[in-house]
Amino acid sequence: MAAYKDQVQHPPQDKGVHMRVLVVGAGRMGAIRVEDLVTDPRVEKVIVANRNEDRARALADLHGAEVAPWSAMADIDVDATVQHVLELQ
Repeated sequence: MAAYKDQVQHPPQDKGVHMRVLVVGAGRMGAIRVEDLVTDPRVEKVIVANRNEDRARALADLHGAEVAPWSAMADIDVDATVQHVLELQ
């Protein structure tokens, strides 16, 4: 079976698009999103943040992404944020 990155079909890259994307949440859905984003040629950088930083680091290391501390999310310069966490109470 071919690797996931070889199976994903992305539209041709617009040479002017180099997005930085923050993925909030390192659970099942966050992992699916990170896996997809790191294979997208339009995405320059994927950053993972999770309440449990060890979990964020494990996911980021698996896919070559970066890690951001949960407390610093508001200060990160990104073009898009994908949220996959339960509402904080």
